[in-house]
Amino acid sequence: MIDTTGLPIRTEKSAYVFDYPQAEDLAKKQRSIFWTAEEIPVANDKQDFLVTMTEAEQAAVKTTLKLFTIYELILGGEVWGDRIFHAFPRPEIQMMSNAFSFAELNMHAPFYAKLNQVLMIDTEEFYSSYKNDPVLAERIQFVWDAIADDDLLYALSVFTLMENCVLYSNFAFLKHFQSGGKNLLQNVVSGINFSARDENLHATGGAWLFRTTLEEYERSVSPATFQAERDALFDRVRAVADYVYAHEQRIVEMLFAHGPIPGIEQADLETFVKSRVNLTLDSMGMEPLFEIADNPVAEWFYSGINGTQFHDFFQVTGNEYNRTIGEMEFVF
Repeated sequence: MIDTTGLPIRTEKSAYVFDYPQAEDLAKKQRSIFWTAEEIPVANDKQDFLVTMTEAEQAAVKTTLKLFTIYELILGGEVWGDRIFHAFPRPEIQMMSNAFSFAELNMHAPFYAKLNQVLMIDTEEFYSSYKNDPVLAERIQFVWDAIADDDLLYALSVFTLMENCVLYSNFAFLKHFQSGGKNLLQNVVSGINFSARDENLHATGGAWLFRTTLEEYERSVSPATFQAERDALFDRVRAVADYVYAHEQRIVEMLFAHGPIPGIEQADLETFVKSRVNLTLDSMGMEPLFEIADNPVAEWFYSGINGTQFHDFFQVTGNEYNRTIGEMEFVF
């Protein structure tokens, strides 16, 4: 395990002077794309869910929602709000961590909770139902284990994979309702577009912390020591990336457990997850894990995520919230 204690990035600084402008930039970016659950009229999609969608589609949507709110509470409260916030006691990094934590707890979690309310599944039983499913329970335990892991760099890699891979199969599944002419869940997909953009930003922050901490460690030890310890770390990260994909594949299978779903294929969704794993590894300075020839989901997934979104509230108050992000930024 690489001991990162004592590195500059992990050394407390009392003066409000920034040495890591990248963290400040990421915090600014998060603030510039602020949104709220109240902006998105998901109640308008209730008819789509209750009447228009097939039983297989309804069951799959419920499966995607079982862990969304829990993910956001853990990532916002325990990861960005606690582990990372305290591991990097630098003012600009804590500002970034706090901004990301706020997004998870005050933007994403309320949005998914509001969606659950509209679909009338916001019950104690629904929120705890994952505990009775071995696959979903294993996923949450995996996250808690990473939070408690003594190896900070390994934990950072897991957090980055969580932000940039795990949620994306569910994002893609929900977004397919607005592709291929289905034209369902329009407002839900608007919220998913906002969430996906935020999660990509958080993954960018996690990957930047990973690379920067590793670079500082490289300067503190001999080349031979660094090479050996980095190789051991990369082996562990690649192993956990493979595990994340394998486990995500099992969750994707659950989405199709009640039959085929027009407009999206299980194999294509699995390929999309592979592409997100590769992007995440690349962002942390590692080689891709999977060979991908064709990625049809990506062709429509990123559509609709770019552009300036207007809402009546902002028009009335005279504000325009720019939520634009370039495609190259989105994929690192």
